[in-house]
Amino acid sequence: MGIPSPGVHIITAPLPPLCLHPDDLPLWRLIERLAWAIADQEGLPLRAIEPKRRPLADGAVGLCYTWENRIAILVRYKDRAGDGGAWWKAPRPWDDVVLTVAHELAHLRHPNHGSEFKQLTDYLHKRAKNWLKYQDYLMARGSSGYFQE
Repeated sequence: MGIPSPGVHIITAPLPPLCLHPDDLPLWRLIERLAWAIADQEGLPLRAIEPKRRPLADGAVGLCYTWENRIAILVRYKDRAGDGGAWWKAPRPWDDVVLTVAHELAHLRHPNHGSEFKQLTDYLHKRAKNWLKYQDYLMARGSSGYFQE
């Protein structure tokens, strides 16, 4: 498979079962649109985004597979590591999710956690928050906002 044209987004894997709480699908769609928009605007080589099943032992709530240009984001914790764990009552705080998206996108350019990575993460986090504010503005004006094609 060749490299896709700009604006063409490839999802490499379907959503695994139990990977998203049923109430989180609209939130997940917004996270996808946010990640694709920021990656496109900043020329980051994102090829896929997927929901993360659970945090790692070190508490990581996102992963970047730099060799595949793929990121995974955790939306909601489960109360234990096994797939049978009950979902927490609420998703992760929204700004934490947005920061995780920025953090994982920054890894597409800087695989380590050096100063350039931290600067890019801060910049992408601000860009993401501005993109979301603009989407709110569009929705307030009667546009389809978040879900505009």
